[in-house]
Amino acid sequence: MNRKPAIIAGLVGLVLILGMVVGLISPKASQVGKKQKEVQTAQQQEGTLRTQLEQLQAAAKDAPKDRRRLAALQRQVPPTADLPGIIRLLNNTADRSGVDFMTVAPGTPASGGPVSMIPVQITIQGGFFAVDQHKRFPRPQSHARRLGHAHVAP
Repeated sequence: MNRKPAIIAGLVGLVLILGMVVGLISPKASQVGKKQKEVQTAQQQEGTLRTQLEQLQAAAKDAPKDRRRLAALQRQVPPTADLPGIIRLLNNTADRSGVDFMTVAPGTPASGGPVSMIPVQITIQGGFFAVDQHKRFPRPQSHARRLGHAHVAP
C-alpha cells in the first residue's frame, strides 16, 4: 500500500513533464518550423537577387559602349521633323546623280516618341545608271533613315 503514493507521484510527474513538453516545447518547435520556412524563402530571394546583381553588373560593364552607341544614334535623329531639309537633301542627290525627273510626295510627319518619322514616296525617272547612282549616292549621315519599299519599272 505504500506504493500507491509513489505511483501517484510518478504519474503526476509524468503528467507535468508531458504538460511542459506540450506547453513549452511544442510552440517553440512550431516557431522554429516557421523560421526555417522564412530562411528557405530568404535563400530563394537571395538567389534571385544574386542573379539580378550579376545581370546589372554586366549591364554596367557594357554601359559606356551602349552610351556611345546611343549618342551616335541621337546625333542621326533630328529632334523635330525637318521636312524641307529632307526635300532639299533628296533634290540635291537627284541633281548630282543626273536623273531626268524626280517627284517627292511626303506624308504627314508622325512622332514616335522622341523620334520623328516622315513617310516619303519618291518617284525617279532616268536611265539605269542615273537611277542606280541616285540610289547608291552617298548621303550625309546626319539623319537616320530606313527604306521600306522600292519598286523599279522600265
